[in-house]
Amino acid sequence: MVRRIVTLCFVAVAVAACEAKETFVLLPDEDGSGAIEVRGAGSELLVDSAWSAVAVDDEGVPRRPLLGMSRAAVVSRFSAVLDRQPRPPHTEILHFETGAVTLTAPARARLADVVVMIDDRSYPDVSVVGHTDRAGDLALNLELSRRRAEAVRDLLVSRGVDPEVISVTSHGESNPLVPTEDDVPEPRNRRVEVIVR
Repeated sequence: MVRRIVTLCFVAVAVAACEAKETFVLLPDEDGSGAIEVRGAGSELLVDSAWSAVAVDDEGVPRRPLLGMSRAAVVSRFSAVLDRQPRPPHTEILHFETGAVTLTAPARARLADVVVMIDDRSYPDVSVVGHTDRAGDLALNLELSRRRAEAVRDLLVSRGVDPEVISVTSHGESNPLVPTEDDVPEPRNRRVEVIVR
């Protein structure tokens, strides 16, 4: 999978402004993995080694990976760009009581942390996604997951979050965190995921 392309484009723009050509650097994901494919002028290169770079010449042809770059070298050379990249999204999972739109006590306690996380972003974008377990009727579970997501949105708004930055969706029982057979109650699937970008 090709990852971190947005960050890499920022790096490329910064280098292009300085050197009249582009350089793409593979910034690894949190687990150290990742890959980029650089294409241009009928040629392409795949880079799957963290902190490696590909230079694109004035004709738009990607040249062999420039090996030997270290994390420290990349951070030193591109610090201005790296300091401006968006922080990675954060997902908070809030669980619900069985068949209800009532948050569990631990979930209610974490709601304040979610608000702080949202307030800490300059331009927040918040997705609130409702889910249910597989116990009960499919259509009712879809409705319940929507109501759960809307309830969390309303709680966030009541705590000062701008409703314009929140989008609400729901999946019913179709996207379980813990796969189960039909009609099996699973507390970890009764949730709303709040994704803060």
